[in-house]
Amino acid sequence: MLKSPFESAESTLLITQYVKENYPNAIVYPIQGNHEFSPMNLQDLSEENNIVIDMISNVWRDWMAPDVYEQFRKKSYYDNLASNHPKATEELKSKMEGTRIIAMNLQSCYFFNFYLFSELGDELHELEWLERTFREMEIKGEKAIVIAHIPPGAHDCMEGFS
Repeated sequence: MLKSPFESAESTLLITQYVKENYPNAIVYPIQGNHEFSPMNLQDLSEENNIVIDMISNVWRDWMAPDVYEQFRKKSYYDNLASNHPKATEELKSKMEGTRIIAMNLQSCYFFNFYLFSELGDELHELEWLERTFREMEIKGEKAIVIAHIPPGAHDCMEGFS
């Protein structure tokens, strides 16, 4: 019997609810992992609208500026000036000035995401976006903090992508 596409993401929803209730002022820069999807590890990157990404983006919405939320919902990755977080304090804004969070969806390199075998490459056009973002950041003198669930260079991230 096939699982609901939401079954694995339920844990993410529960953890998000726990953080929001117990740490209401927490500054979180979220990114999904391979376990949000059901069957686990399998995100069809060719889908225009992924129902799991829609679901988790909605619960993470108040941790993202509106344009960042839209970017994540449409592409499943995003970038954001750290100081633009909706809950950013003046202290955080000062400390993180000129620092950009780059949140990558590395399902696009994950060896166990079998959807990738139909078309190996950069299905999400994420590497092109990353290069463009880094070039723009260099011109502006910004720094980056890159977050992702699957680290490039790890044994389960395909070598060609890493």
